[in-house]
Amino acid sequence: MIWNDTEIRQLLLGQQIGLNRSVSIDVWLNYLAEQHLHCNPDGEEILRVLGGLIVVPKHGEGCMYYGDDLHFDPTRLDVGDAQDIESWEANLGCNLMPIGIVLRELVPIVIDDEGRIYCIVGNIAYSSGDDLNGSLRGLLLADRIPVVLDFPHDV
Repeated sequence: MIWNDTEIRQLLLGQQIGLNRSVSIDVWLNYLAEQHLHCNPDGEEILRVLGGLIVVPKHGEGCMYYGDDLHFDPTRLDVGDAQDIESWEANLGCNLMPIGIVLRELVPIVIDDEGRIYCIVGNIAYSSGDDLNGSLRGLLLADRIPVVLDFPHDV
């Protein structure tokens, strides 16, 4: 169960997001298939619970950075994002599933098959953790500085 972290649970429940929420993700999965983008079980679980919602990350004491609002809807990808994601898949050597965007900059949020979450800005990716729990904590609780990964050539 990916929602066992007490602080993540408190953040989501404080925003009236019940962790027993389960929405159909068929529209998003069909969209990703049409775009030739990948899916994975952790990304699907995140969309079942958070899909369609805007989540405000924790701000204030204990935060390492000020995170922007997150919209968990992969159909919000911008023109060219799919190509950037495919380039990052080749660079990282793994599949990436889009799960939403960072609202202010319209930056894609993706998750790999190991549960690591990245925010992709062209030739730069920000990794929010080494595993699913760490990535969710980094993304939602801002309890760690994202690691900057630089793509070695133009994406």
